[in-house]
Amino acid sequence: MGFDPSTLEFVEAVQAMVMLSKSSWDGKVEVYSSLGWSKDEFLDAFRRKPACMMISEEKIRRGFEFFVKDLGWKPSSISKYPVFLCYNFEKRVIPRCSVLQVLLSKGLIKKDIIWYSALKVSEKLFLERFVTKYKEEAPELMQAYQESALKASKWFTLKTTKNADLVLEFLRNHGVDQTHIDKTITGQPVLLMLHPERILKPKMDFLTGYGFSSPQLIKILSRDPTILTRSLDNHIAPSLEFLKGIFGTEEVVIAAINRSTQLLKSFYQKRLMPNISTLREYGMPVSQVSKLIIKYPNVLCTMVPSAFREAVAATHGMGFDPSGRNFFEAVRVRTGISESTWDGKYELFRSFGWSKGEFFDAFRMYPICMFISEKKIRKGFEFFVGELGWEPSYISRYPILLGFCLERRVIPRCSVLKVLLSKGLIKKDMKWTTALQQSEKRFLERFVIKYKNEAPELILAYQGLTLGLP
Repeated sequence: MGFDPSTLEFVEAVQAMVMLSKSSWDGKVEVYSSLGWSKDEFLDAFRRKPACMMISEEKIRRGFEFFVKDLGWKPSSISKYPVFLCYNFEKRVIPRCSVLQVLLSKGLIKKDIIWYSALKVSEKLFLERFVTKYKEEAPELMQAYQESALKASKWFTLKTTKNADLVLEFLRNHGVDQTHIDKTITGQPVLLMLHPERILKPKMDFLTGYGFSSPQLIKILSRDPTILTRSLDNHIAPSLEFLKGIFGTEEVVIAAINRSTQLLKSFYQKRLMPNISTLREYGMPVSQVSKLIIKYPNVLCTMVPSAFREAVAATHGMGFDPSGRNFFEAVRVRTGISESTWDGKYELFRSFGWSKGEFFDAFRMYPICMFISEKKIRKGFEFFVGELGWEPSYISRYPILLGFCLERRVIPRCSVLKVLLSKGLIKKDMKWTTALQQSEKRFLERFVIKYKNEAPELILAYQGLTLGLP
């Protein structure tokens, strides 16, 4: 087909050829042919943007309807820029075209301006060249651009009133109440364009047959209606099959998706699969990987694989055991903060007296300490060192204490312990760190209720401190 093996397009073409069945491929070719592309134009478009074969039929038809009917482009023109069919119409194409039409109507841009370029540039460059540049001549442009989602929603609704009514009826017949319908359509107006019987029903039937109950589907779709815009054959079914290979049963897959729709919405081949492979390469057990997918789906489903691999490698290099419970917490920290933030927190801990070794020991014990705000870290050291007289090195052995709320947990408990110590009810060498880490129920049982006769003021003091502090 003429692809250069050294290009990204070659890789995308291979992915498309592998993922699409012959019937799906032939079906897409027929769609493009019916919309006016010749065989040569189709092949030219595929060489330019292989991903055009992964777009849903509904999105392809919607794209041609807009570019041909509304903008007056020829189908052959679209074949030269097939990437436009991949763009998000609500967030990119329609808002930009609306801006260009306003500028054209005001004579601020020439009629022969190349719209293709305007659609391809980054959002920052588009705003600079077509919105900010004309803010004095057309101050309404920014507002129009920011309200793009609403404009796009109106555009779809006006053009598909009959289909929209059928979609709404379809959702009601499947038990979705009006509140959820409103949230669903607001979040994903493109649903109004999908044919209820031909597009939506097969997906709903498939998910029901897989084991999702009606209440579960209603809950999932109200949270993330984007799922219904995904291809059944090329996305939904393969995604469920992939997840079953990880979790083992349909029941666990359904439970996981109930916790996070990201698992069914995201393209698992691009993010989740390579990120899982990285964890397995570094020795993380399959059982632990499945638990992480349920607990942190957004990290694994959205993190760019190359950046994720770097974070895993860095974490492993710091001495973390991939089978240990803190390994992924550390990875999450490394992916969640910038290098400058990391360096800043490191210097902050060092400024309070921690050595380099103590810092890394603390991080290995409690990686989340790097997520704690600078203000909270300072207040923690001021209290533990300044008020209790602890050594900074001692705190490094219990870094979790810095994550506790001083006002609602640490100070009230320390006040109770001080009262008990002053009355001789607890020993001087008792480890306060143990008392601070216990659950509230356990703390009350061991240090308040237990001594209610010897020190009846404890419960009032504990409640007063807890409720009285800001």
